[in-house]
Amino acid sequence: MNRIELAWMKDKAVIRVVGKGSFLNSRNFKEAVIALLARSDKTIVIDFADCSGMDSTFIGVLTGITLRELKKSDKQMLLANLGKCNRELLETLGVIRFFNVMKNDCTFDAEFKSVADTPEDPDGAIEQIKHILEAHDNLIKANEENIDRFKLVKQTLEQELAQKIDEKKQRNGKKNQQ
Repeated sequence: MNRIELAWMKDKAVIRVVGKGSFLNSRNFKEAVIALLARSDKTIVIDFADCSGMDSTFIGVLTGITLRELKKSDKQMLLANLGKCNRELLETLGVIRFFNVMKNDCTFDAEFKSVADTPEDPDGAIEQIKHILEAHDNLIKANEENIDRFKLVKQTLEQELAQKIDEKKQRNGKKNQQ
């Protein structure tokens, strides 16, 4: 099962990506990291030892956190146990240069707990599409070579977002007529 786990150690917080980092758990991941940035922990370690891969949305969220959220704070984020496959994904998308990658593999002797899922809301589909669009925008801003890679993805998502917004307006219009 894919999940995000969190543990606290003496001087750092550790987030573990278990299974695949994807659009399905990237909102939970983002919320967990942003909450940690508000705490006093100076170092946040993202542990990929149990991560079998990442999709572009997850990588885009990770990149956005590094480019925006970390710049607002005095915190440091380290990527641990990245592995060959995940490293190659970050290299292929041209974003690895934005990360501090630990050179040696390590283990974290701590009690990890799963991060709670983001609660669903009536307009969850709209928020999810916006989240995925933002993640892909992060990848494009980080490396303009990603424009061509994600042009079709962005167009499709923008069309889907417009459709969902129209559907919401129609639902709200029918409620107001009743």
